[in-house]
Amino acid sequence: MAKEFYQLIRSFGGLSLEYASIQESDFTATAGAAYNPPERGDFRRIAGSRQIQLLSDCPGVVETFQTSAAGELFLPANTVADNTNDAGDGRVLFIKNSSASHSLILKDYLGTTLWTMPFETSVMVIGNDTNNWDFYFKADDINFDNSILGWALSKATVQQGIEFASTLVKVSTNDTTADNLINKVVEGDGITVVETNDGGNETITINATVEGKPRYVAQCGRDGTQGSGTYLQFFRGINSNTSPFVVPEDSEIKALSVSTRTNSTVTYTIYKNGTSTVVDTISLSSASSGIKTGISHSLSAGDTVTVQVTSGLAVESNFSIFLTVVD
Repeated sequence: MAKEFYQLIRSFGGLSLEYASIQESDFTATAGAAYNPPERGDFRRIAGSRQIQLLSDCPGVVETFQTSAAGELFLPANTVADNTNDAGDGRVLFIKNSSASHSLILKDYLGTTLWTMPFETSVMVIGNDTNNWDFYFKADDINFDNSILGWALSKATVQQGIEFASTLVKVSTNDTTADNLINKVVEGDGITVVETNDGGNETITINATVEGKPRYVAQCGRDGTQGSGTYLQFFRGINSNTSPFVVPEDSEIKALSVSTRTNSTVTYTIYKNGTSTVVDTISLSSASSGIKTGISHSLSAGDTVTVQVTSGLAVESNFSIFLTVVD
């Protein structure tokens, strides 16, 4: 029943309720063959240090439990070309880093860092139609209880316009899947759940209509070592003081995220419209990743953003600025 249920959910572009638990033993397992999409299966340890690749049949809910060090999770291949597309159009993943002390680094299947998750945080990941992934971060901790799917569905509807309304899932009344589904969905925050019975089949209808603001991410970094005074690059080979990020719409900076190849003590400074106006800073203290949330810095359409290492030494920085559009 689980496989058919998963395929039906995916056909509607929704969130599979199947669950994958990735343990410390998975991160330290012997690496398998190199990833060559499309490949059937849930996930596989791949070459490199503590790296796991999600495959085409990976469930929609993924939780990791690394205990000795940070882990790296590679998302399925998200490409328009059918012959290499593992992700599936409109793929939705809910990922939770349940490690008590170690980060989880999310990468695309080519190895580009997309998001560094601190321990005990969650993120919604949605494949868009431009071969990229969109991330929606919930700052406070989420447990796998009745609130998860409601939050996930509302976020997907808010940001992507995914049509969950009137999605019908028919399951046998003598199968526990129906009860499990109801237990995972709660009404509220724009979510309505209707359960009916027709001739021995139970029908569950999920509706989600929530208004919200779109988000996008400005990402920069630099290969090699960055010492104090170095500007990160939004475009490869061109430092951000020469070619800064240009804000397309009135926006607010809501969060910052950074990871480095090795543990670093370093401070990054974000500037607006040159290098005289400091927007914010984020620092690492002998760590390989960090995140800053709960901030709100206004930017107008046409403003430019520059990022500089202002103290310390970093190796191969990956820096992300998360913006929300202002109406």
